[in-house]
Amino acid sequence: MSLREKEMDNKKTILHVFSQLNSGGAETLIVRLAEYRNNKEVPFMFLLDKTEEGVYDEKVKALGSKLFYIKKFTGINAIRYVASIISFFLSDEGKKIDIVHGHVGSTASIYLLIAKMFGKNTVAHSHNSYSKKFNSKQIVYRLMAYPTRFLADKYVAPSMLAGESRFGRKVVESKEFNILRNGFVIEDFEYNDENRRDIRKKLDISDDAVVIGNVGRMVDAKNQTFFLDVLHKYAEKSEKEVVGLIIGSGPLHQKLVSKASEMNIPVKFISNTAEINKYYSAFDAFIFPSIFEGLGNVVVEAQMAGLNVLMSEAVPNEAVINNELVYVESLDSSIDSWVNRVEDLVLKNANRNQKSAESLRGDGHQYDLKFVNEQLENIYSF
Repeated sequence: MSLREKEMDNKKTILHVFSQLNSGGAETLIVRLAEYRNNKEVPFMFLLDKTEEGVYDEKVKALGSKLFYIKKFTGINAIRYVASIISFFLSDEGKKIDIVHGHVGSTASIYLLIAKMFGKNTVAHSHNSYSKKFNSKQIVYRLMAYPTRFLADKYVAPSMLAGESRFGRKVVESKEFNILRNGFVIEDFEYNDENRRDIRKKLDISDDAVVIGNVGRMVDAKNQTFFLDVLHKYAEKSEKEVVGLIIGSGPLHQKLVSKASEMNIPVKFISNTAEINKYYSAFDAFIFPSIFEGLGNVVVEAQMAGLNVLMSEAVPNEAVINNELVYVESLDSSIDSWVNRVEDLVLKNANRNQKSAESLRGDGHQYDLKFVNEQLENIYSF
């Protein structure tokens, strides 16, 4: 056997378990890594429970990946759900899998247990922390996810908080636990005057306007209704033209659009875009009032662009890579307190090139895609 053949023989086939390959943070991370590594030699495989086409389906297929489907778990179809997973691992493609990397938390204790029964190594990945507010849906989720902490071979999370929320302190303090940041090409987010002008021109926003940004999926956890409340109050006080810019999509999109219209707030809504890195240069301040977060990757991206950030106390400290750029406010504080902070941020929106360079040189390296890929390869070394 040649050296080349030996190298190929040592490479492992990884199966990533998602619901659907849409543009969420977890899916985007794995797709970026698939692009970065030589995915066509030993490609990532994907096991999904939604047959509707996802944003990244064609992209990963072009990279050499294959998509496989199981039943979506509804509770009452538990037997059929389990049978569909067993059927996959009994198939020729299922037999080729070496490692199962689970990103769906609610049913991880089921599909990872079955994977282990078939002799696969398993990785459980938590991408978020738990909300402090309970409802029936969250209680069911936590009960279903709880057994995972006892059965995976290795555990991964973007922050200590996200890890402890899902897996418990004992796992987080063990050698089986690993921190894995959401990697990206950090240089793409460097502040750029040309990007600032181009984006503002594209959106018909004047050079003198104050643009307050927010990026995130439009769901309750991101608290974008509160973002609109703060923006409205700030716009009333400001002597300059103020424009809000929310980038993302999700089930609350229409609710947010309606609220902005009712409050007569100048807000532009941008759906998922491949040029998100350019938009940060167009912002003058970034507000991120999340109710809970696994890490808050967009906070990191904003700092890469030298942008001042106001975030809630629910965002883990690991998201801070440049202390001079990040300000924290409690969600229990008044809207006036948040508005006062925003005023400070806008006044300090200067020397963006220098601030951006400092973020890139500092702790930002741990988000560099090359570094994250090396970490992931170490995690896969069973």
